Amino acid sequence: MGVLVFVTGVLLAVNAWAVVDTRTGLDSAAYSYLRAYTAASTRGEAVAAGIAAATASMGGRTATTRLRIEAPAEPFGPCLPATVTLRMTVPAVRVPFLGTLGETTVTATETDMVQPYGRARPDQPEQESPCPR
Repeated sequence: MGVLVFVTGVLLAVNAWAVVDTRTGLDSAAYSYLRAYTAASTRGEAVAAGIAAATASMGGRTATTRLRIEAPAEPFGPCLPATVTLRMTVPAVRVPFLGTLGETTVTATETDMVQPYGRARPDQPEQESPCPR
């Protein structure tokens, strides 16, 4: 009986760690997405760069087929906010020889401003921010 309780406790701890690890990875991927997204000059380039950065940030943590990225819905332009949401499903319980039982969806959301300090328009000097003060 004691061995069963011990094994159950270890399985729960390992599965809880998988959720924490996934959340940490998603936070990092969301940050990477927005770093690439906000540095681009057009929305199309921004979305492509963001997806590439988020996927690279997740690296070998998991199969990227389980990674769902919701691109910013806000209009793209200087000094406008951009919010990205990343979701990934994680098996709730992994049991040896039986597989997985249930799933947990882990979500990370990050918001940043598009090009708040760079020259966003050719008619503006390099040292001035295009953002209203």
